[in-house]
Amino acid sequence: MKMLKTLKKIKAYFQTVEVYYNKKIINYKLNENYKLNIYKSFEQIKDKKIQNYFQDFKQKKKRFDKKQYFITMTFAKRLLSSGWMFKGKNWYISEIDKEITLGNETVLFDFLTTVGERNKGNYSKLLSLITKRFKGHKLIIYTLQNNLYSKKGILNAGFALKKILRKI
Repeated sequence: MKMLKTLKKIKAYFQTVEVYYNKKIINYKLNENYKLNIYKSFEQIKDKKIQNYFQDFKQKKKRFDKKQYFITMTFAKRLLSSGWMFKGKNWYISEIDKEITLGNETVLFDFLTTVGERNKGNYSKLLSLITKRFKGHKLIIYTLQNNLYSKKGILNAGFALKKILRKI
């Protein structure tokens, strides 16, 4: 286990993260079957399909204890895309082994689109719904610089590049 931690720390020196902020709201024309759900605790999740996410990612349940909220976008009760939100003073970016000070910003992180729903714009739609729901809030999201799919989704949702971060 110690070897794995050491390798992650070494890897962080070679990675670059791009941080984006919500610049504008993109209004996708979505019908009423699209739903944005925000869960503050695991107990709030009644949908079995969404609960299955935590079967695959058991350790992520602990995030609720850290006041991190789980966000999903569903269509006709089918999970399309999901991610996490945190509001606090500091945030640790594990990809570059660096803590940042947030101020008045809310961090969006660890988004995942269901395998069968990828390349359909669902990530951008989810981010757009979040910015619309939290209009007036300062939102930031980050991705590895080489994650072209994530960057495309973030930009298509109306976010703009704020800064580039490295371990050093």
